[in-house]
Amino acid sequence: MIFNNPTMTTAVNTTANANVREITLTTKILNPKTKEDGTITGLLLFNKATDYHQIAALQNAIESAKNYGLEHKWGKEMPAKLFYPLHDGDVDKPESDLFRGRYYMNIRIKPDAVMVDSAACPLQPRALEKGDIIKITMEAFAYATRVCNGVAFAVEGVQLVSHGGAPRRREVALSLIHISEPTRHLRIS
Repeated sequence: MIFNNPTMTTAVNTTANANVREITLTTKILNPKTKEDGTITGLLLFNKATDYHQIAALQNAIESAKNYGLEHKWGKEMPAKLFYPLHDGDVDKPESDLFRGRYYMNIRIKPDAVMVDSAACPLQPRALEKGDIIKITMEAFAYATRVCNGVAFAVEGVQLVSHGGAPRRREVALSLIHISEPTRHLRIS
């Protein structure tokens, strides 16, 4: 996985192979939270009217993982109930303006996922904030447990494309501190 184009596009990396389960897309992350173990959780929203390429790529990856699961996980028989990662906001949360007209997906970025900034330099997990534009590479996979069966996405890499909104408080605070090299005195302006 290589992140070399930091420009935001709505295009999705796909190939002619219908069995592709890995996708890379650029989107906005909402409500990212970093847990004690370094795992980041967040919410991805996809507008039905404008993000149809991304939605189609997600649905194709889910179908591909479902076909793989049928062959290798569920004993060649489709389970009666499957859980899916992509949800229709009009069906699941019709009362919410945030989800109306959108698909949504909760994501979990584990600490071992590659995280870089727009220059492909390592990124600290707590660097993601609400509204940031990210390029995310995920792989759809089928799972089977004693309790449930379904399809989920494993996040393999994240690239911060741009910050969403006002300058970040940390950047503003750091720009006010000057350290003079020869004497190492701290001066706050």
